[in-house]
Amino acid sequence: MSSHEPWEHYKGREQTAVKHYILREYLQVLALKLGNFKKAGVTINYVDGFSGPWDEQAKDLSDTSPGIALHELSEARRILGERGVSIAVRCMFIEKEGDRFRRLADLEGRFPGVHITRLHGTFEAHIPEAVEFASGGGDDPFGFVFIDPTGWTGYGLRAISPLLRVRRCEVLVNFMTEDILRHIGWQGPANQRTFADLFGSEGVLESWKGLGGVEREDKIVASYCDRLGAEGNYRHVARSIVPNPTSDRTRYHLIYATRSGKGLIAFREVERKSLPKHDQLRSAAKRDARIANTGQQELLPAEALDKSDYLSDLCRHFRALASAEARNDLMNNRTVPFDAIVDRALRWPFVSEVEVNQWIRDWRREHLLDVPGLSAKKMPHYGQSLHLQWTAG
Repeated sequence: MSSHEPWEHYKGREQTAVKHYILREYLQVLALKLGNFKKAGVTINYVDGFSGPWDEQAKDLSDTSPGIALHELSEARRILGERGVSIAVRCMFIEKEGDRFRRLADLEGRFPGVHITRLHGTFEAHIPEAVEFASGGGDDPFGFVFIDPTGWTGYGLRAISPLLRVRRCEVLVNFMTEDILRHIGWQGPANQRTFADLFGSEGVLESWKGLGGVEREDKIVASYCDRLGAEGNYRHVARSIVPNPTSDRTRYHLIYATRSGKGLIAFREVERKSLPKHDQLRSAAKRDARIANTGQQELLPAEALDKSDYLSDLCRHFRALASAEARNDLMNNRTVPFDAIVDRALRWPFVSEVEVNQWIRDWRREHLLDVPGLSAKKMPHYGQSLHLQWTAG
């Protein structure tokens, strides 16, 4: 963990540590890329629809999404400033619970140069203000919306669609998969209305009937991704799996939506770098559970006793699916834009540009693939307008 977010602040909520790691790393990457590309005039508008703080253990709120966003965006602003690049940072925090809303005031004044707006009430009730905030603040605004609820209500797609449709805006949603899977099949009009609201459609609720297990989970999450992409007119919607800390099943999905292929690449790179954190935190959580159960301390490191291959198996599974899809695309079409291969491959969890480049190296070595206009020692890069040409019979 980084120095400003020590491990002890996440005991018992290890899945939150993974979520916060991805949020932290991506926000700084986003801010630095925007600043370095635009050089001046960029305003980053961060909107947190369910700010909390929730279950915080750090007195300075550094283990909460508001604290993390303020720290990382302020740090990016400082780094860019040292390079002679000036960006503006504005943060909007929305929280309906009175005590939690008042705690957010503790953050004010600690991050000079960052404009903070706090709104008391529900996320859906403040969508008009959030739209104005995300699309304002200067001549070159860029919005980033973080939706991190405790359930599946309060962020219905139809209600929040005006915010999703802000012209330059990305969104990261914590889709509470474990809870949703447990309740989505319950009968009763009231329960069904909550899920129709979540997906912004009643018809989609029929699409996974008759399915079970992992197939059902995949269909539910894929349906939400499709609906999110449609409501926000997003070109890319990517899902990232955060496992339950102590068992081999999904806790939730982080769903990222963007209109930029380079944004998708950056998000998957952050996900790739998070994998060792997944293993570290899951091993520690399982060790703590064993100690609580047996009452005996363990001498060996947690990683040495945790033999689960769950995450590695997931990575192999999705990477194999993505590789087979890319290979079939090339075999069927013979010549395919490199960017199109990347776009499709990175829709799959745990697939980054690193994996795509490795497939290309292997296929070139096996004399199955050529990249016209590029020497054998070089790799294609996104945005170069290069094509991959399948040469095998």
